[in-house]
Amino acid sequence: MPRGRHQRPSHSAPPDTEAERRFAAATAALRQGDLAEAERLCRQLLESRPEEPVLHELLGAVLMQEGENAAAADAMRRAIEAGLRTAGIHNNFAVVLERLGRNDEAVAAARTAARLKPQQAALQVNLANRLRNAGQVAESIEAYDRALALDPDMVAAHVGMGNAYGALGEREAAIQQFHKALERRPGHVHAFYHLALTAKAGALAVDAGLVESFRARAEQGAFARHEAALAHNALGHVFDRQGEYDRAFRHFRASNEARRAERAAQHRRYDAEAQSRQVDQLIEAFPARGFAERRTPAAPDRRPIFIVGMPRSGTTLVEQILSAHSDVAAGGELLEMGAIAASLTGGPAAPCKLAQAKRDALAERYRAVLRRIDPEAAHVTDKLPQNFLHLGLAALLFPGASVVHCRRDPLDTCLSCYFQHFAQGNAFAEDLADLGAFYRDYRRLMDHWRVVLPLRLVEVDYESLVRSPEAQIRRLLEGLDLGWQATCLDFAGSRDPVLTASQWQVRQPISTRPIGRWRRYREHLATLIDALGDLA
Repeated sequence: MPRGRHQRPSHSAPPDTEAERRFAAATAALRQGDLAEAERLCRQLLESRPEEPVLHELLGAVLMQEGENAAAADAMRRAIEAGLRTAGIHNNFAVVLERLGRNDEAVAAARTAARLKPQQAALQVNLANRLRNAGQVAESIEAYDRALALDPDMVAAHVGMGNAYGALGEREAAIQQFHKALERRPGHVHAFYHLALTAKAGALAVDAGLVESFRARAEQGAFARHEAALAHNALGHVFDRQGEYDRAFRHFRASNEARRAERAAQHRRYDAEAQSRQVDQLIEAFPARGFAERRTPAAPDRRPIFIVGMPRSGTTLVEQILSAHSDVAAGGELLEMGAIAASLTGGPAAPCKLAQAKRDALAERYRAVLRRIDPEAAHVTDKLPQNFLHLGLAALLFPGASVVHCRRDPLDTCLSCYFQHFAQGNAFAEDLADLGAFYRDYRRLMDHWRVVLPLRLVEVDYESLVRSPEAQIRRLLEGLDLGWQATCLDFAGSRDPVLTASQWQVRQPISTRPIGRWRRYREHLATLIDALGDLA
């Protein structure tokens, strides 16, 4: 089930002939995917009608499609404050709030939407999705059940419920829901995608007829771009499981090509050079002396544990291990540190210029997030991998925090990223050259942090961890000044929901099988190997 399910704005045009014409043109541009034109027309209309709620609603819908979630949330909030009270605006508001990591607010907005139209099954599904992604999985299943009571043919409810059971580690129940969705709609791409990944994790086969049906349709171009990306990705995983590596890679490549084409159509191409410039600026902005000159509190806050690295480097595994310790609560992938960084003006060097009072206020803003997760735990993890970009800011706000850096073989890491269909972000993973360049930037920034950060930094090598789990877990706990607890060895038996792409892997006993996986695809990886250079 896509996390970003939303509804089209449901409103009437402003009662002015010229405004009505522009409004209709903006709506048409949004429908046709011309987001730049739709945004231009919306902003033009808002210049003369700044308090018109339907214009803010439409602008919010455009910004939402563009991935400008903070701006979209602001536009939708203004529409609501100006008097718009439709289920649609609250539903869309819930989606963008979730994308911003504001899960409690997202659930509240989704509840409002469902309350305004209690007989609309789609709104119950969207409430259920928000609940599931906020970790309230049991309640999400109840909401999916309500949706199916309203509409027994609501395929999205079966897919969402399958994902909820997946988060709980209940593979058979999840697969049953995906099959129910495909029985009602045999060509449903999301159901096939999640079925393929769930079956692969359990070493189960997917029906050959179903696979052939989706393969034929995907290769004939029968799907829209976003559906083609999912279908090809699912087929890649099916053929990878069968050991047909050439076929698998062709589908993974087709999936990423579809995603890049969709991004290009929306004028949202990934900019590798801009990423490199950002890393250059961070390295320049945070020299070692910059931290030495800062005042360290007498009793620095030690609650946060930042787990960073590349996506697919073992961050979920490490969080599961740590959260099995009685002193540690799992926070998951928190977006707050990135949101704080984005709120500062002045580029990557902005955190260094903050007055102490401002730093204290920002630290309290982050602490509030940790308190909502667990008000009592001595430590709370934040396992958003890309927080490696924000470790300078983290050190200024929390000089007593700890960092766990997850490292994995560069080729295995990059291949796993290339094969992963990320729900949002991580556009660098859609092209092998961009992927290699991003990895190099990540490594040189982490090399810099290793030298200058005043934080406790523990490095965990994925390969060492899976080969010698107990020894490496003992080393990890000791590095974080946590006492040994044998429960950390039994993390796979946890019943806590897991909401990341690694939800199945972390519920299985540690295995060395993923090590050296890239060798099966060696002949397809020349571009990646060239981009990685000496790191390969």
